Amino acid sequence: INYALDLYDLPLLDREEVKKIVGNGAHTMMTRALPPDRADLTDDVLCRQQAYYRSHYADHSRPYPGIVEILQELQQNQVKCAVLSNKPDCFTRKIIASMFASGTFTLVRGHVDDVPLKPDPATALQLAEELDVKPADALFVGDTAVDIQTARRAGMTPIGVTWGFRDRSELLQNGAAALIDHPQELLDRL
Repeated sequence: INYALDLYDLPLLDREEVKKIVGNGAHTMMTRALPPDRADLTDDVLCRQQAYYRSHYADHSRPYPGIVEILQELQQNQVKCAVLSNKPDCFTRKIIASMFASGTFTLVRGHVDDVPLKPDPATALQLAEELDVKPADALFVGDTAVDIQTARRAGMTPIGVTWGFRDRSELLQNGAAALIDHPQELLDRL
């Protein structure tokens, strides 16, 4: 984000500011990143950000501590796991492939054109159908209000995780059925 903002001599964002603007898709993120009087630059700045991101999508990305181990345990117990992200699909798939062993997730889905972003439940429901899981039997695990809202709209159990980049109150205010502080606690929910 800052790479693209800097190209246009726009104010840069610190880490905490960035945490607050991500989660609703790339276009919304960039709209939020720009000063209100420079909204006319959204598409141009987003284009530059996406071009940069193509080569740097995983520079600072890594699984949270304990995630790889819990996913291995879920896989050994034949629990179907999927990824649903508002990040563009091409980047979502690349990031997952670069950080997790093949087969860790049954399905991986990011945002594709002409499909609504989370919190619209359409893609979550499609994933459940493809996994042959009733929405009421699915846990939707996430770290943002968008994730919790998606789960609730899809009729899935929303589980908020506190190791992400949003705080407990946001997750609870949006209807998380439970909060977990460590990946291992997910097993208790299953």
